Amino acid sequence: MTIIQATLWTLAFLAVLLLVTALNVIIWRRWLGDLAPWLNLLSLGTMGVLFFSYMAEITAITPNFAFSGFNDLLLALIAPCVMFALLDRGLDPFLERCFPHSERTYQQSLATLKQSPWASLIHVGFLGPIVEELLMRGFVLNGLLDQHSLFISLMISSALFALLHFNMVQTVSALIAGLILGLLYIYTDSVVPCIIAHCLYNLLSYIRSTPKTDLKTSRKDAS
Repeated sequence: MTIIQATLWTLAFLAVLLLVTALNVIIWRRWLGDLAPWLNLLSLGTMGVLFFSYMAEITAITPNFAFSGFNDLLLALIAPCVMFALLDRGLDPFLERCFPHSERTYQQSLATLKQSPWASLIHVGFLGPIVEELLMRGFVLNGLLDQHSLFISLMISSALFALLHFNMVQTVSALIAGLILGLLYIYTDSVVPCIIAHCLYNLLSYIRSTPKTDLKTSRKDAS
């Protein structure tokens, strides 16, 4: 996979996410009330299956789901702890002060998510990370490694991962998270540890996060 192809696939997936969001805002929330968050999950899951099926057919890339056991699991448990300490407790508070508008936008998104806690928990903690890891590590990084050096593949896939996050603070954090998850994929040669690590990180951040008007909260990857 070339860098241009990786970028186009990422933009195509971004268009899918925008379509899912449009369905949620225009139809599900307006007409279906409490069912809206669950239909949004169904939309994302269905669109994701269709998108990845088409992507696998066109690119002939197959994500590697091999899992070697204890070592992979240990790394998958260590990675979210590193990301939480580095990002939520380290970098993010600094970025919140540098980008107050982005922090307010994040707080609004967090408050909306907390209105439907169980559906949002599934979205943020499971479905979102699975979809993102399949795209960014299972297909994009996997494909880039076939034609580019390890360094170039890691940097490009991490930058494209950051592109999926609209909020400025989240974009910077996602770049670093992408590097960590990319290194995890390269070391284990499997997307499964990356999914586990991403899910655990999101769950940890989501459970500990609370919308506050003073903007002093921890942060999750709300993709």
